[in-house]
Amino acid sequence: MSEQDFIDLGAASDLYSGSDIKTVSKEALFMPIRKCQNATRFKKVADDFYTPCSPSDPQGIEMNMYDIPAGKLKEPDVCLDDYM
Repeated sequence: MSEQDFIDLGAASDLYSGSDIKTVSKEALFMPIRKCQNATRFKKVADDFYTPCSPSDPQGIEMNMYDIPAGKLKEPDVCLDDYM
């Protein structure tokens, strides 16, 4: 996330309590896992790891998360959209 993303996140969470921010953060951290669970296509990235990609990505291979060899799943990074 960029510095501007953190500024936007701070503005969006105005009047949130510490507990609210904790809850939002925990949910955001699960979003990459949900993306992997819902993905129908994955593409190979560095060191033969697989990461979810869009259905229209020509490098994508049709598979689900459970078809990926153990230890070879590269989940996406948490982004601003995950918090929003």
